[in-house]
Amino acid sequence: MTRLDPSTQPATGGSGAKIVGGRAGEGPGPDVMAAATLDGDKVITSDGEDIGKISDIMLDVRGGRIAYAVLSSGGFLGMGNTLYAIPWSALTLDTSEKCCILP
Repeated sequence: MTRLDPSTQPATGGSGAKIVGGRAGEGPGPDVMAAATLDGDKVITSDGEDIGKISDIMLDVRGGRIAYAVLSSGGFLGMGNTLYAIPWSALTLDTSEKCCILP
């Protein structure tokens, strides 16, 4: 078993989501985070319209990268909602607002 080393750079297999937010004097957010951290985060348009929530993060296991985020929209209490696959590179993570922005 390999021990986790926080100084190790994550594998990047392409372009990921952009990251914005953070507090004064700090960077925009973490370079590495648990996928579960994003579960339930709202997704808004660049105009601020709420369009749904992140329900899952799907991994490309062989490629070692995030394949896409699953956007859950509509419905009530998880019933009747519609699921959309959103390319990870299409999202911007706003760490200060704890949401994802989809242009």
